[in-house]
Amino acid sequence: MATLEGCVKVTNPAGRIGCVGLFVVGDPGAPDEDAQQGYYKFPMGMFWMKGLTLGTGQANVKKYNRYLRDLIVSGRAVPSQIVSHELPLSEAPDAYDKFDKRVDGYTKVLLKPGMTA
Repeated sequence: MATLEGCVKVTNPAGRIGCVGLFVVGDPGAPDEDAQQGYYKFPMGMFWMKGLTLGTGQANVKKYNRYLRDLIVSGRAVPSQIVSHELPLSEAPDAYDKFDKRVDGYTKVLLKPGMTA
């Protein structure tokens, strides 16, 4: 939520904020009781005073997946540029932990079943 709070702070009055990604309805492993229930603290007062608009939702994967595939096949898009690590599936818990903690260098990790450490 720190990112969303930052967006509210830096967005110009009457501006718009787009929030895509994943905010789950409930997460038993969340850091506090509210987040475990799907409730998040939000600076509503500043948001309202600035007259901001918030758009949310998950990416429409079905709309873009073939288009993006074609860009990759043609070489116009190279998603491997953002891959920082290729690891065996057995290292997934450690990799997720490092990514979640923003450990330097963990930007995008590919997990490969069958790969050995």
